Amino acid sequence: QQLSVKSALEVNNHLSDFTYDNLPIETAFNQTMYAINHPLDVTLTFVSIDEIFQLNNQLRMNPSPTDVISLPHEHCMGDVFICPPFITGFDNINNRIIHLFVHSLLHLAGYLHNTDEQFKKMSQLEINILAQLKIGDPYDK
Repeated sequence: QQLSVKSALEVNNHLSDFTYDNLPIETAFNQTMYAINHPLDVTLTFVSIDEIFQLNNQLRMNPSPTDVISLPHEHCMGDVFICPPFITGFDNINNRIIHLFVHSLLHLAGYLHNTDEQFKKMSQLEINILAQLKIGDPYDK
């Protein structure tokens, strides 16, 4: 199965004290695009707690920090903002970032989890994509 339209990913890092490896991010992006067969042009930006607070307040009217925000645009485009300093309490922060990124990509592609049925469909797709990336089930507690 191949995508009929090419997807694109751009990664930006606004954090001077955070480094990331492009390969797992690109692999997660490509695996997700393959799994959903839905092309997206995405910009992923790593941001500070102050930046995510401002975005959350401005976009969601929620004056608090959060770990991730996905912002869809027209024509299969979107932005994902991930705040690594806000992500704590996980054994592997890199795996958590990949999970948040895959989750956000699914949102940008139109997947929702407002009902139990939607959650089941979306989470199973996430679990399958993450398994391909050798990352365990994030919902298995």
